[in-house]
Amino acid sequence: MRIIGGSQRGFLFKTPKGVHVRPTTDMIREALFNILQPVSGKTFLDIFAGTGGVGMEALSRGAAQVVFLEKKMTLVRSIWDLAKELSYEHKVNVVSSDVKKGIPQVAELDIEFDNVFLDPPYQRGLIEDTITRIGEAGLIGENSVMVVQHSKREPVRVTHEKFIIEQQRKYGDSMLTFIKIKS
Repeated sequence: MRIIGGSQRGFLFKTPKGVHVRPTTDMIREALFNILQPVSGKTFLDIFAGTGGVGMEALSRGAAQVVFLEKKMTLVRSIWDLAKELSYEHKVNVVSSDVKKGIPQVAELDIEFDNVFLDPPYQRGLIEDTITRIGEAGLIGENSVMVVQHSKREPVRVTHEKFIIEQQRKYGDSMLTFIKIKS
């Protein structure tokens, strides 16, 4: 994988051996950050972080702080190692937990995130529950944007009364769904 924009553009990093992940493609990351721009100076939460590629991309593009939520310890160590290699350790917090326990731990950091990105394993029924947990934990505010990367075969339904789908974009087999707080 590589970082495609910002101060670390072109930096290559690898997925830890023996770990199965579905990294967000360059095309999807480019589209995501073109829509979210600017991320400079903003806070970013990367849920189901995997390799940490999306959060590292945010840091390369000037994000002030990124919190990663990932349950696989091998990936957690890899995210920390990558943050250190890129000299981002002072801008990074990694929560090692599943979503049910991890979102309350993230809430304890007392950060209202400008951008929340979640990329759960495809077609496992994790999206709606995760969105609801984010809403209940108060992790985003009026001007925040939550983005879900998901399979086009797993439509996103927002059941939490606080949120509304703002737009959806299709990229091959994947989609990005942008969610905001209702005004």
